[in-house]
Amino acid sequence: MAYQAHKTVRTDGSTSVQPGVFRSEARDVGNQILTSKGSSDYVGVPYGPKARLILIYLQSEGLKSRVVSLGATQTAFMRSLGLSITGGVRGSINAVKKQTLRLTRCQFVLQFTSVGANGEEHTQLTDARITDGLDFWKSSSGEWNGVVELNQKFHENLLEHAVPSDKRGIAHLVGNSLGLDLYTFFAYRLPKLNKPLELSWSQLQGQVGAEMKQHRQLGARIREILPDVMTAYPEANVEVTQRGLLLRPSPCVVPRTQVRGVTVRNGKILT
Repeated sequence: MAYQAHKTVRTDGSTSVQPGVFRSEARDVGNQILTSKGSSDYVGVPYGPKARLILIYLQSEGLKSRVVSLGATQTAFMRSLGLSITGGVRGSINAVKKQTLRLTRCQFVLQFTSVGANGEEHTQLTDARITDGLDFWKSSSGEWNGVVELNQKFHENLLEHAVPSDKRGIAHLVGNSLGLDLYTFFAYRLPKLNKPLELSWSQLQGQVGAEMKQHRQLGARIREILPDVMTAYPEANVEVTQRGLLLRPSPCVVPRTQVRGVTVRNGKILT
C-alpha cells in the first residue's frame, strides 16, 4: 500500500511534459491556485510520471518517519518505484536522479480566495515545500543514494490527511502522468462524496490538465486512458458525459486493513 497527501499538494504541481530549466507552473482549482517554482540556478520544475512516483514514495515512507531513505541501494529505490533500470544519459537512473533533485528543491505557492456574503474578497497566500533537505551522494562506481528530510508542515499535513493508494494500481499506471493524476484524484475524492458530482472538462483542466490548451484535447485524452485508470481502481464509479466526468460515491481504493502498524478505515488513518 502507498499513500498520498490530501488534494492541496499531491501530484498536481508536476507537469506532464518537460518544462524549461526555470519555469513556474500554476494550477487553478476553483478558488485555489497552486503554483510550483523550480530553482533558477540548478534543476528546474519536476515533471512527468517519475516525479509523481517519487512523490508518492516520499509520502508513503513519510508516514513512518519524517526522514526518508531513498532505498538501501540505487537499484532498490528504482524497483520500489516500479521502474526498469537503464543507464546512460537518457536512461531511467539519470532521469530519476534529476526528478528527485527537482522535486526536493521545488516550492509550492497556494493561493486561496474566498468571497463573503457581502461581496468582500479575502485572499490568502501560503508558501509550501515538500522537503527541508536532501543528503545525496554518489560512489566511485556510479551508484547513488540519498536521504530526504520532509518539510515539517508538509509532514504534519501528510499524517493528518494521508489517503491510501494501491501499489498495484500505481504500478499499472507507472508511465502515465495523466493516469496517475486521475487515479490519485479519484482515490481522494470519490470516497468523500455523498452524492453524484459532475465536473466539466474546464474544471478538470484546472485539476489535471493545465498543460493542455483546449478542453476538447483533455476530454479526448481522458477518454483514451480512463479504462486503464478504472483497471487500477476498479471500485471507482466514474462515467464520461458530454460535458466531462460524472463522479459517484465509491469505496476507498484500499479497503479496511492493517499495514505496518497503521490501521486504515474508510480511507482514514487511525492510531
